[in-house]
Amino acid sequence: MKSKFTLVNGRWLLVPILLMWLFWPSLLGPSQLAMPQRTNHPDRTAYVVFSLDLDSRYSAAIWSSQHQPLELTDADLQHLEILFQQKIVLYNQESYRNWNKMLVKYPKANWSLSEFIIQPKQYVRQYIPALNNLGEKEVWVNCHCEVSSYWREAPLFVRDGGNCHFSMYINLTRSHVYRFVVNGVA
Repeated sequence: MKSKFTLVNGRWLLVPILLMWLFWPSLLGPSQLAMPQRTNHPDRTAYVVFSLDLDSRYSAAIWSSQHQPLELTDADLQHLEILFQQKIVLYNQESYRNWNKMLVKYPKANWSLSEFIIQPKQYVRQYIPALNNLGEKEVWVNCHCEVSSYWREAPLFVRDGGNCHFSMYINLTRSHVYRFVVNGVA
């Protein structure tokens, strides 16, 4: 009895492989194929950009009188997001080490890792961009995890609250993050 599949220069293997390659995505279904899209842009619903107004109390508290207003471009926002994410990764790595030290030092304490690390998707952000006296682009980034609807109206200044509130300055021209501050716990 002859086989239905005959090997002719190895081609019978090529047909099933080609068919599997063509139809495999439909066999898996859409949920298995959904891959997260990496973006260098924060969710536009999760941030607001305030213009520098040195006559306002909040701008004067953040920037010196030598700073000038700046409009952020899409490229600036993408660069800002990359630097922001890099800083959070470094902070979380150090926080994880501190969390482990605390567990060893205080084994009966119920320390939660979420009290130590920052998960950026859980925060809203407020940006105030400015040009410094050297013509460099800088952005004050203010982040909050618990807010009401007025977070889009004016910068929020919060005392305490732990890692639910943090801020940093990012110099886009020099790709440098400085004055990264996580609020203390009361």
